[in-house]
Amino acid sequence: MVAAESDNKRAVSQAGAATAKKARIDDTSTVLDARACFHAGLFDEAGSLASEFATATPFSHCCITPFCDESLLQGVRQEMLERLHFTQKETDIFKYHQSGDLANLDGLPEDEKRQLPSLQKLRDAIYSQEFRDFVSHVTGCGPLSGSRTDMSTNRFKQRDHLLLHDDVIGDRRVSYIIYLPDPLINEGRGWEPRDGGHLELYPRESAESWAPAINPTRRLPPQWNQIVLFTVLPGQSHHS
Repeated sequence: MVAAESDNKRAVSQAGAATAKKARIDDTSTVLDARACFHAGLFDEAGSLASEFATATPFSHCCITPFCDESLLQGVRQEMLERLHFTQKETDIFKYHQSGDLANLDGLPEDEKRQLPSLQKLRDAIYSQEFRDFVSHVTGCGPLSGSRTDMSTNRFKQRDHLLLHDDVIGDRRVSYIIYLPDPLINEGRGWEPRDGGHLELYPRESAESWAPAINPTRRLPPQWNQIVLFTVLPGQSHHS
């Protein structure tokens, strides 16, 4: 998931394949209503989103805004910024601050889980059968496994970066990014293109080459309550 603050800090959560444990809230026996966690009418848009996804260039992708229930996402952002611990990660292609594996929230002590109710609720909704079926319909990727979904929060500060890569890890089928930039930044106007942080999508250099082109052909600025979905394809799904 991606969050941003007025000092140009922001954060991202990416996932690959998605089979879910039965989604439950806290330690009660209440079964989660996954659909209520998302924007009203989202699941009704699966057909039109599938068409958008299939025809998008330079490779299959789509942006959905708004994506999540507004009050839930506000709670998620607050919990991430106030209660998660971030560790700086740096290699030759990235530098950012990352949380622990959010797929393992269930393994936290009960007192710690109670401090992350919104985050756990969103995590369970994303792992739910309903949402996995929705993603499968939109992307045409086939059945998704909720027990093999990656999820973490990356917090990008000024001069942090994530360079060109294709997200190919094991048998990952789909990647997602949920953006949570500060909705009150820029005097309430929200994140603007001049603030940076664009997701850049690169075509292949040529029909005969699997190398990425030098320049991206699509640049997507972060927006509050936006999710980007794209198919993971070796030698094709290049992005930064």
